[in-house]
Amino acid sequence: MKTNEQKRGFVISWFYPPGNSSEGLVTYKLLKNSQYAYDVFTRGVQNATIWDRKVDESKLTADNVTVIMSKSKNPRQWIDEAVEYFLQNSDKYDFIMSRIMGVEAHEVALRIKKARPDVKWIASFGDPLVDSPYIRIRDKQDNPHLLSKYVERESPSLPRMLKISVSPVRHAKKYVWNRERRGEKAGAGQLKKVNDETFRLADVLIFNNKYQYERAFWNGMKKYKSKGIIVNHSFDLDLYPKTKKKDSKKLRFCYVGHLDTMRNASALFDALGMLAKHDPELHKKVAFNFFGHMSDMDKSKIIDNGIAKMVSVHKDIDYLESLKEISESDWLILIDANLNKELDEYIFFPAKLADYLAVKKNILAITQLKGATADIVRETRCGQIVTHSADDIAIYLSKIIYQGYSPANYNDDEWKKYDARNVAKEYDKTVQKLLEGKWH
Repeated sequence: MKTNEQKRGFVISWFYPPGNSSEGLVTYKLLKNSQYAYDVFTRGVQNATIWDRKVDESKLTADNVTVIMSKSKNPRQWIDEAVEYFLQNSDKYDFIMSRIMGVEAHEVALRIKKARPDVKWIASFGDPLVDSPYIRIRDKQDNPHLLSKYVERESPSLPRMLKISVSPVRHAKKYVWNRERRGEKAGAGQLKKVNDETFRLADVLIFNNKYQYERAFWNGMKKYKSKGIIVNHSFDLDLYPKTKKKDSKKLRFCYVGHLDTMRNASALFDALGMLAKHDPELHKKVAFNFFGHMSDMDKSKIIDNGIAKMVSVHKDIDYLESLKEISESDWLILIDANLNKELDEYIFFPAKLADYLAVKKNILAITQLKGATADIVRETRCGQIVTHSADDIAIYLSKIIYQGYSPANYNDDEWKKYDARNVAKEYDKTVQKLLEGKWH
């Protein structure tokens, strides 16, 4: 990737390999395939939050990328350290790029920009900083550690309920939950301030799909729209193993990634339960493998639906191993959060969808009928869109299992738009214009 006079960028990203997280992996694939050189300033303590998979990604390196590990564990100290490092080494860099989540990366870049106004700054938004539908939904949720919530979930006996009611652990959890929510609400104003200042001072604003791009410029932000570009999440074919599908009499389904109470597999498990009631031998025909975090709610669904013989929940695996599992499966499962009550269209582009596209397998996308995921599935012709309804999912699973339904018929022109080499090439054009003074 190197050129004789290679320009160098200073990338500020809380998430980056050797830590494993969606944002870090997205950044890695983009930088690895870019024509520019990069120093990435990231945290010293990896895999420390729920957004990390607890695995080591030290194998993910690139000739044009140097990783600078912070000495700090605290995000606020990390900001100070990153700013200090850049100011002491600013002569080495032609531009900076800050990537969120989390918000601290943009805070670093803001301080750099104010200290050195001539610095060329690219600001990348993995998710919205303001007006996030996830936050709106969470704000409406009751404290899960209220006694009434335990009664709803467990229907406990009277002795058990009395024990829960006086439990110091429950009271402590209730207090911590309330304190954290108060802190998040108090921090919303700071997030908006960082967001607005970033839009005002950054030279380039990156979004990963058209829905986030359009939404970002609402509410008085339209004047900054010319700064915005869309950089797709991507797959890197060089990272995939030369492997064949595992020899198996069962139809293999695979899900890789993070599941929680908002993005969950409950409807899928209910659908499998429906089919299993009519086919006691179903577990001999299919295998569903889930890799990554899964909530206790979903694990309970597996038991409640009597599908434990066909659904396996595996520990976290590293990124390269996940690509091997993807390559060896028959169907790939994508599950988006059900945000129908908040949004008419799904504004998020799940990074795992790009990873799935690489192998040209059938994808079962459980998502809203309108939005980023649905558009990509339709345009690439990579599989089947299905709503979050267990009945709808059961219909399509039945077709897949009993009728051999295989809708994937990839549109190569659309598929190529998510190849990391092509994504980086388009991104590099913007960087070149910025460095040559030809950007807006």
